[in-house]
Amino acid sequence: MPFVETASGSVFYEDSGGDGPAVIVSHGFLMDHSMFDAQAEALSDYRLIRWDTRHHGQSKTAATAYSFWDQARDGLAILEHLGVDSAVFGGHSQGGFIALRMALLEPTACRGLLLLGTAAGAYTDLEREGYRRVFTQWTEGVGHEEFEPMVWALASSMIGGVRELHQAPWCDRWLARDWSTFSPAIGCLVEHDSVEELLGQIRCPALVVRGSADQAFSEDSVNEMIARLGGVTESRVIDQLSHGAAITHPELVNPILERWLSQLPVGPPKYA
Repeated sequence: MPFVETASGSVFYEDSGGDGPAVIVSHGFLMDHSMFDAQAEALSDYRLIRWDTRHHGQSKTAATAYSFWDQARDGLAILEHLGVDSAVFGGHSQGGFIALRMALLEPTACRGLLLLGTAAGAYTDLEREGYRRVFTQWTEGVGHEEFEPMVWALASSMIGGVRELHQAPWCDRWLARDWSTFSPAIGCLVEHDSVEELLGQIRCPALVVRGSADQAFSEDSVNEMIARLGGVTESRVIDQLSHGAAITHPELVNPILERWLSQLPVGPPKYA
């Protein structure tokens, strides 16, 4: 199995291999690398590297506290392990948090940023309170009859699309999992810091894609990130789609990604 061993644990990844330009993508909260299955098929001309973040998927960690900066170093450790000198850094939602921090830590390795349904600021006090309450109920609710409705409600807002087609596969996984050790991942998400003041340091090209009905991040917060990024940034808003657009409507998302990736300059990054 493909794992990278770090001081904090084992990081699982999948590497499509090949000679194409490398793209490394990080998944959203409660998801895993398989959320990008449709993108892996569409981007067959690229070396697509997908991985599971701490306390998600097949990755293992004993760490009881960590940040998205720590997880960005996990992503960079995968690239080092694979001997990849430069790549497009991408991610969905919390994966976008990680991609931004990877670019800040290693700007000379970042050919471009691919940001799906994400923003760069910290949560407000009200948002922190709400997320912590929801996910504490989540970890404590396993096995109780009210847990299943909570799972379906979260899938509706986090993923969207057709309940049986898009949400059910994830709900089945969530209902089957033991969440008793998941608190560090909740703390990482809820207490994440803002990188808005640092975004001007990122001078590579960026693509920002969001659904117009995405409830996870406000239009203002996404536009603030776009305005602060230091490189040429393209923004695409897909009408009526929600937070999980890459899962529910890859036929709309993937052509945007393919076109943007095809236009990136070939060769080592020159933006740092």
